[in-house]
Formats: sequence, C-alpha cells, structure tokens
Amino acid sequence: MSTEVGSRARSQSVATPHANLFVARQPIFDRHQKVFGYELLFREGLENFFSSNDVEAACRHTLDSSFLLGLDNLCGGTHIFINSTRDVLLQGYVRLLPPALTVIEILETVAPDPDIQRACTQLKEAGYSIALDDFVPGDSREPLTELADIIKLDLIATPRARWKHMAERYAARDICMLAEKVETPEEFQATRQMEFTYFQGYFFQKPVVLSTGEVPPCQLNYLRMLEAAHRPVLDWRKLEELIKQEASLCYRLLRYLNSAAFGFVNEIRSVRHALSMLGSARFAAGFRWSQL
Repeated sequence: MSTEVGSRARSQSVATPHANLFVARQPIFDRHQKVFGYELLFREGLENFFSSNDVEAACRHTLDSSFLLGLDNLCGGTHIFINSTRDVLLQGYVRLLPPALTVIEILETVAPDPDIQRACTQLKEAGYSIALDDFVPGDSREPLTELADIIKLDLIATPRARWKHMAERYAARDICMLAEKVETPEEFQATRQMEFTYFQGYFFQKPVVLSTGEVPPCQLNYLRMLEAAHRPVLDWRKLEELIKQEASLCYRLLRYLNSAAFGFVNEIRSVRHALSMLGSARFAAGFRWSQL
C-alpha cells in the first residue's frame, strides 16, 4: 500500500456511527401451512419498504444484514430464500450461505444467457436449490426451468385461468410450484387443490422487519484486508492478524459459522479455525462483496 493511500486511510479510520441494519422476512408455507422457509428482503427502516431502484445494492445489503442478525434468528433452521441479481450469481456471493438450506431466487431481470446457466449449474452441483422468482406465462427465463427446483408463480400477473395449467406443466417435470402473492383464503384453497407445493403471500403474513445495530468498522483494516483478499494466493496468517483487529468482522465470521445451519459438532471459537472451515473461495468472494 502506498504512503498516500495509507495516510488517507488513517485519516478515515476513526470509527463513525453506523445506522441500524434492517431485514424483512416473509414466511413460505407448505400444503399443511407449516413454515418451509423465509424469504429475506432488504429494508431501509422499520417502515417495511425499500424505496430505491438499486436492486443490486438491496441484494448485497440483505446478505450483510442477515449475517449480522444471525441465520438462526432469522430462519430458525428452515430454508433461506435469497434474491439474486446477475452480479450476485456470477460473483458467487451466495456461496457464503449454507447450501443445504439456501434457495437462490433468480430475479425476473436476469437474462438466462450461457454465463447464468453455467453459474446456476455450479450452484446446484454445490448443493444449492434454484428458484425462479415472479414467474409468469411466456417468461424469458424458460431455459432456466431445466435447472430450477422451485418456480414461484406470480398469481397477480398470471391470469387465473392459467394457474392450473402452469402448475401441472412444471410439476410434471418434478419442479416444486410455489403460489406467490396469495392474498385471500379462497386463493389459497384454489391453489392448494392444484399442483402447488408451497405458498406465500399477504393472506398468511406480510414481511416482518427485524433490525440490529451495526458494529463500526476500522477503514484502515478493511483496506488492508481488501488488498489481501485480491492476491492470487491468500496469506492465511496475515488475514488472521487483520481480522483479529476488526471486531465487526470477527463477530460476523464466528456467528455465521456457529449458526445451526452448518451443524458443526464443536463450536468454532478462533479466527484461524473459522477461516479453515470457510475456505479461501468463500472468504475472498464474501469479503470482496462486503466492500462493494
């Protein structure tokens, strides 16, 4: 790091207050109205809405808030549904989440080009489930149905006469159908009688906002860790030293890996042990994501 960069970083290293982090969760139920999982959504505050058009930032903030709040607190051992943009998919940020419990929702804005198909294939091979969010008849993501485990049919945007046809069409291919935006008891009963497996919407519950206070980071340490994470070969000893100097990152790393989602028999108490369990690919991808 140059003297100029180091000097500028030191002048910014004084901790400044950070606003609370917010994340909303909305339950997803099975046919017996038992919670199957929760979709996690970024929120700017307790008002339960997100006003910005920056979907990319929303996806990253959702991941960040989820780690700090704790996956156990948010999902209680059930499945995690997380929205993913093109960049989130291609950069592998979702690999920070436990594969067995994570459902990656591909947004309707993601074009199903070869790069996306390759990324989805690799995620499935790693144990993640793939869902197509806000799916409608004639959806441009039809090529991705070959890789999808779940299709979330948008009931509002889909003519009611097409619900049964769409459900039968994809359920016949062993894809679980999720009725999205169920707003009345009648809609739930109607879709329940069709080939739908899961259900989500205001009829059951609106998203509930949870929040936590952010731990102020030291910007100088983050600059150093960012530099180390971009090296072709990670220096684990150096990373361990840098992480130990940053309480916020230590907290996130240990809490993340000690969540019930991973099911490790012994509690992970040290940074060194945490890094060895996390692995170089996940650490590099996760740290680079946190700095965007």
